[in-house]
Amino acid sequence: MKVGLRLRTGEAFRRRFLSKKNPQKTAADLFPKPVRLPRSEVNQNYSTPAPGEPSPHCSVRSLPKGLVIPPLPAVLPPTNRPTDRLERGTRNECKTLDARYTRKGDYELKESTSPFDHVRKRGSHSIFDEYCMIITRKFDQENRLKSTILKIQSPYLIKALREIVKYYPDNPVDVGDTITVEEPPALIFHYRKELEAYAQAESTADETKLHIDYVLTYLELQMGSDIKRYDDHIARGLIKFEWLWMIFRSGCIVYESETDQLYYFHSGTYKNIGGAIVMELKCTNINYDGTKVGKEEHSLSIGSFETARELTSLRLVPLELLTDIDGLKARLKERAKRFLGLRGIHAQHHSVSDTSH
Repeated sequence: MKVGLRLRTGEAFRRRFLSKKNPQKTAADLFPKPVRLPRSEVNQNYSTPAPGEPSPHCSVRSLPKGLVIPPLPAVLPPTNRPTDRLERGTRNECKTLDARYTRKGDYELKESTSPFDHVRKRGSHSIFDEYCMIITRKFDQENRLKSTILKIQSPYLIKALREIVKYYPDNPVDVGDTITVEEPPALIFHYRKELEAYAQAESTADETKLHIDYVLTYLELQMGSDIKRYDDHIARGLIKFEWLWMIFRSGCIVYESETDQLYYFHSGTYKNIGGAIVMELKCTNINYDGTKVGKEEHSLSIGSFETARELTSLRLVPLELLTDIDGLKARLKERAKRFLGLRGIHAQHHSVSDTSH
């Protein structure tokens, strides 16, 4: 239907303007091309008319009586672009961006209509780099929230995290001038108590305290109910499978009951292995291979379980959650000394009593 209408319109145009009845009319006459002058020539030849006189550059031949053309300004006013931009992350505001699908199926990034707003200054139109934190929420095509990403730009908060966090390979804090925290906000959760203590110190600046309050408020909004239930379960010595990531913090020492070994925990993630969901933990320990002593890498896992389980029943448990930690360390150290004492060539003897008679 549209194609037929377009053809009929084009044919009527040709008959009206380009037919033999109008030989003087050509496409060039109907649609003359504009003449483009160099910018320098335009600036040199332009002159501002006096009040009441028509502009020499205007195509109007005559003006009605009483009509006066106002003079053009000699210098155009500057554009309304912000010139007082703040340094990255120094604005005491949090910016929330929503990434939603458009009707064309493309993602479009806009300011959120329901932002995370601990403190907000209305009417601010600064660039996003000025905000101490940026929260970006990503939605699917049905406008359902898929993920939330926190970007920390505050130099005060970054400095605090770099002083507190010594080792966190899944979310390094010493790379670049910003810190990005995806879901779940494990970095903030694992160091929430240290951040609270840092903010309560008398030597901490007010700006740092304010920005720590922002990030802890964000953590509370993201997983506040889970933190409360997690703390209640841990106090009773229980844990759920979906909360395992909360007890394993990078750099902690974990104990494996099956082998009676201690490991240094690096990172963990949930994985689907052969149709079964497990919590995989990347760990290292110190071992002796008969030639030299060194670090040995291990990939350990905890199988899924449906209901809450006792911490002591897990294959791997952070050492800090066990009882009699000092006694366990002393026993394992003594065993390690005996094991390493057997290096090299040794002559050993032992006696066995004959109980057959």
